[in-house]
Amino acid sequence: MNHSQLLELALNKTALQSKTYQLKTITPLGVHGASGSQFEAEFRIPSLRGVIRYWWRAVQHMDEPKELLQLETKKFGGTSVNAQKSPVAFVVEKPWIVRNYKKFVLPHKNSSPMTCLPEQKEIPVKMLVKRNEDVAFYENVFHLFSMLGSMGQRARRGFGSIQLSEYEDIDDFINELMRTLNYFGIDVMFNSSHSLKVRNYEKLSHPTIASIWFGRPYTSAWDVVIAYAKASSKNQTGMLGQVSDKKRNKKRFASPLWGSVKEIGGKYYPVITELQSQSITNMKKYENERNEFLEVLGVSI
Repeated sequence: MNHSQLLELALNKTALQSKTYQLKTITPLGVHGASGSQFEAEFRIPSLRGVIRYWWRAVQHMDEPKELLQLETKKFGGTSVNAQKSPVAFVVEKPWIVRNYKKFVLPHKNSSPMTCLPEQKEIPVKMLVKRNEDVAFYENVFHLFSMLGSMGQRARRGFGSIQLSEYEDIDDFINELMRTLNYFGIDVMFNSSHSLKVRNYEKLSHPTIASIWFGRPYTSAWDVVIAYAKASSKNQTGMLGQVSDKKRNKKRFASPLWGSVKEIGGKYYPVITELQSQSITNMKKYENERNEFLEVLGVSI
């Protein structure tokens, strides 16, 4: 009995709703195996589940952490030994492991090589949902992640971008994105030809989608990753994210800007999602650095 069949039995011995997606890697994916080896890249379901949950939280406008956790546990399962089991599972039929493909983490400097899964690969991922659950909910969460997100190391700066659908042009992409956001009750409007903005947005304690920008088209996905690396140099004060540094008394701060790469009409677009929260304390300084970051990617401010 293979892994998929075992999961089907574990979720529900009767009928399951099942759908297989072709998950396409748009840029190199830096997710490493369970062994933790930096010399081995592996597509891992726990990593996929983690980012899917993250993007679900990003469209949840409730500011009570306990209630948010209860709802998340109901939809995706808990993390403790005796926690509620998840009504949804994601399965890959075979291991996807690479040991001999590297890309520079800082491509504009040709430094810090990282083992990755290559771009332009299709990975079949099966989604299994219990029969009495709303499969459309999980389909929309998966699509939301695929349109805005990415996974693995440097995911917020273009690495690990994936895609489930093809789009004829940027308008096709934006219309599908707006439909998906509306499914979750997120009302967005055009702030300009380059961006969408959430109406009546209020910052909460957890990061939620505030705005989405679309940069200029590039001829290759790797060129977009390089542009993200160059744009990151605008982060002079750490307002766009910083790593922890005990010696300098700096705490880790995840960037409010999630930059992914999407293949649209034969070209590659930077899609930058702003995920604001109450942790952003100096809005003026943040907005100045954010705008400089966006301009590098071809966004008109």
